[in-house]
Amino acid sequence: MTVFEAEPVPVENKLVAALIDALDADDLVAIVECCKQMCRRYADPNWVQGDASHWLVALDSEADCFPTGPERKHWNKEALSKLDTELAEMWPEVPGKARALLPEFIELVAVARW
Repeated sequence: MTVFEAEPVPVENKLVAALIDALDADDLVAIVECCKQMCRRYADPNWVQGDASHWLVALDSEADCFPTGPERKHWNKEALSKLDTELAEMWPEVPGKARALLPEFIELVAVARW
């Protein structure tokens, strides 16, 4: 049983579903990519300190130098491995924070749909 099977999460968006899958797999690169995409699509431009949008904007800004999406297929595997290690060392708290903010991310997506 995954952490998300204990409390069903309404998934109305493929990006939220991808984030849940990445969290279940504990795949930091995929988690960061999902959060970067969520920031670009759904973050509230009027965010306030401490809310989910603020965290997404901060992560997107700090992680923009890390290849996390389709661009990875063009990178050297050794270089990716070094960057992935650096990412894991810099942000070990990202998976836990993303799990904690998941309900707020779902709400961001739901509000943006209207």
